[in-house]
Amino acid sequence: MATQAFLDFVNKPIRQSIILAEIEPREELAAWTLRSGTVYEHEFITFVQNDIVPGGLFRELISIEEDGVVLPRKTDQLDVVNTPGSWLFTPSSQGDVFKVGDKLGDKLGAPSEVLILHTSDSAAPSTHTLIRAVFRIYFSTVAAIHNNVYYESRMTGEQLPTITQEAEDLFFGLAKKVSSGSVSLNNADGLFDKLAADWVWRNARVNLYVGGPGLAHTQGGGLDYVQIGQHLVENFVPALESAILNIRDIHKITLRPLPPNFFSITTYPTLEDGAEGSPIPLIFGKFLSGAGAIQPTRIVGDGTSATNNTYVLADASLQSLFAIDTVYDASGTAFGSTFIQRSLVV
Repeated sequence: MATQAFLDFVNKPIRQSIILAEIEPREELAAWTLRSGTVYEHEFITFVQNDIVPGGLFRELISIEEDGVVLPRKTDQLDVVNTPGSWLFTPSSQGDVFKVGDKLGDKLGAPSEVLILHTSDSAAPSTHTLIRAVFRIYFSTVAAIHNNVYYESRMTGEQLPTITQEAEDLFFGLAKKVSSGSVSLNNADGLFDKLAADWVWRNARVNLYVGGPGLAHTQGGGLDYVQIGQHLVENFVPALESAILNIRDIHKITLRPLPPNFFSITTYPTLEDGAEGSPIPLIFGKFLSGAGAIQPTRIVGDGTSATNNTYVLADASLQSLFAIDTVYDASGTAFGSTFIQRSLVV
């Protein structure tokens, strides 16, 4: 619900609207050092790209994922030691979360900032498929500080976000709308050239807020600024002058048929008989042999030879598979790892 301060703002005959963007990309964390016992540490830099942005681009660490599972954050190192599947972030001499009230001052270097992790099985992070950090970066149409966090002025002029709405259901019509569009960020200094490759942008959450001078805002939503939907990044395209985030409404993913893609002879000329028009599977969780086992579709080979057959296990255009532990034949007998590595393509 809009605050009275926001309603007073929009009722002004002349007003300056300001749009805030809070984006949550991810980064894989690979370099870990044993701190003590079963606790490991990683240097997580809060201010990045110091050679491009004076003082660095601020990013606020908000969560850690272990193999896709969000781990709880602790406020004390002893709690991390005693709690498998937990973490603590301790920036150098700055408290639990590194804020940026002095962003415009003399903060010209990245301090040593320590992320402490105790994995869920107390093993080394390297034994897990993926450890990722989720963090939030802040941009605005006008440079501003809200709750001691600096919003970079990257959305200016033609860089204003564009959002369109469309009805997605013939039965519900205008009562059921989703939005999609793009956010264009100034990239004249090349800030996003490296970040586009280093960070994971697809499906990053994008929250947009509208307000004006004198209105208050809290990170993640709250106070006077009003949120303009919840969005996810579909793709990120950095260019010479600007970097384009194409976004979709977070609810739109629930409106698509599943699975959305199908096998065709055009895409797979040597597709096995009877597979034309069948859906390309989406895989979530763990699948075992026996009841409910996955039957992959053969796209190369005749299936009579033990080698030189290629199968599609899941739709790689929509998801990433991080691990395949075992593959079984029709009788439930497991193939050896050598066979899997040589013959199975996902």
